[in-house]
Amino acid sequence: MLSLHKFYAMNFPIIKTTKTSARVLVFLIIALFGFLLGNLIAVALQMFMSDNQTTTFLYLSQASSQIFGFIFPPLLYAFLVREAPLDSLGIRNMPSWGLFGLMAMFTILPFNGMLGEWNEKLTLPESMQSIELIFKDLQEKATQISEQMLNTRSVGRFVVNIVIFGAFAAIGEELFFRSIIQKGLIRLFKNAHLGIIATAFFFSASHLEIYGLLPRFVLGLLLGYMFYLSGSVWTSIAMHFANNAAIVVLYFLNNRSIFNINVEAVGTTDNMLVICISLIVTVTIIIVCNRFRRREMSDKEQL
Repeated sequence: MLSLHKFYAMNFPIIKTTKTSARVLVFLIIALFGFLLGNLIAVALQMFMSDNQTTTFLYLSQASSQIFGFIFPPLLYAFLVREAPLDSLGIRNMPSWGLFGLMAMFTILPFNGMLGEWNEKLTLPESMQSIELIFKDLQEKATQISEQMLNTRSVGRFVVNIVIFGAFAAIGEELFFRSIIQKGLIRLFKNAHLGIIATAFFFSASHLEIYGLLPRFVLGLLLGYMFYLSGSVWTSIAMHFANNAAIVVLYFLNNRSIFNINVEAVGTTDNMLVICISLIVTVTIIIVCNRFRRREMSDKEQL
């Protein structure tokens, strides 16, 4: 068995190549393999499960998709082509000011709520109506599946929801999009802002929910900037987890009849003053975090 000492003493990277094109190809192959493996496992599970095990199948297939489609590819890629695998993924201590990112995920809610309402009213040109119907059908099916899993009074299923929708989704998507895609695009564009914006778009588009594209894009920007500023993927993972876990908790409390609220409408308002304050406060948080980062960098240079 490989000891921890021997593991850290291993000579990384395993695949020694400095060509960007080769590294991109390696990641694409790994990502495709992980995606296919996750889906094959889901198909296999469906074959061996009875009709009355639909919910169990949904949980297992969702977990399989997250583990093999998002968590596995970045980890394997880093150990194959990076000299310091964990450090290259941003797996390092989160600065204390990274907690401001958690605040930003909630201060943005009124502004994002307005974007969500706008997004729902957007329609594609008549020539693209068939495409719009496909995306609408995909989103409706995804919503039905999510609600089937989230609508529960069971404490056990609540915990599983926290793990799958909260932990697995946060860890997998942040490693995939922020640790790999965002870092790669920043190097490609030689501009942090372009890399973060492009990654936020890919992050939002990957969910295949055209009517949630804008608000999820904004969340992607917040996650991207906080990852970039803090240098720690734990920052964006914590933010992502807080956002997803809050939804799981609200659904659970609704089903336990403790609350009776529209989860999708939490934080939304028609008050333009509140919406403007929401945006200003969130942008201020990012600016403050940037100043903390610069101060830390300055202190290191003086040592």
